[in-house]
Amino acid sequence: FETEPTEGIQTMNMKFKDLVFSVWDFSGDEKYYNTHQLFLSERCIYLLVCNMMDPDSEDARIEQWLELITRKVDDKVPIVIVGTHLDDKACKAKHRKAFWNRIKENFAPRFPNIIAYEAISAKFNKKTDAVLERVIKIAGQQPY
Repeated sequence: FETEPTEGIQTMNMKFKDLVFSVWDFSGDEKYYNTHQLFLSERCIYLLVCNMMDPDSEDARIEQWLELITRKVDDKVPIVIVGTHLDDKACKAKHRKAFWNRIKENFAPRFPNIIAYEAISAKFNKKTDAVLERVIKIAGQQPY
């Protein structure tokens, strides 16, 4: 996982076990937002990455992405919300619980295709293996 923000779209192929993933990293920057819809596909597992330490601005971004994915692709594609900044000293269990509860309360009823929530530290590569294992498990359940 990279710690620097993505500019535009970055792509790469990654192999794990017997699966090959085509990874598309979309910039969260608004100036690229209109082009992202051109690259969305039904044969995807979406990882919606957000900053757990900036919940006020992230809620609007999360909603924007969820609406885009379900409107342009399908409301059944699997989405995993990944919260970053687990390494932040203020990101204690109580903060994380409040963050995930708010996310679930605000979005889960309208977007039932959110199938998992994971917290990571990209800076220290903490819990990134859990996300990878989750994605591999989800991929194994897909018909494609």
